Amino acid sequence: MVHGIFCVYDSKARAYLPPFFLHTVEMAQRAFADCANDQGHAFCRNSGDYTLYEVGEFDDLVGVVKPRGPHLNLGLASAYVRSGGFAGHRPALIDVAKEA
Repeated sequence: MVHGIFCVYDSKARAYLPPFFLHTVEMAQRAFADCANDQGHAFCRNSGDYTLYEVGEFDDLVGVVKPRGPHLNLGLASAYVRSGGFAGHRPALIDVAKEA
């Protein structure tokens, strides 16, 4: 099965947090939203500092990791803060080489 590889970028640290693996983008968004709405979590306390990205995929049948061309920006944590529901975010491709 192919799993997505996701990372959260911390704009204050100017670094990505360690990656995590989930089956779908929607599952990663749900996990990120849960953190963004947990008042004990840094993603909630500083929601403008953290951005979720899809950075690649991992095929567990053959053990192959494939990076994603441009990372897929899935939004700031602040876009996931619930005020009665998911605020929503339109994914955007970014070229990390240009941002560096």
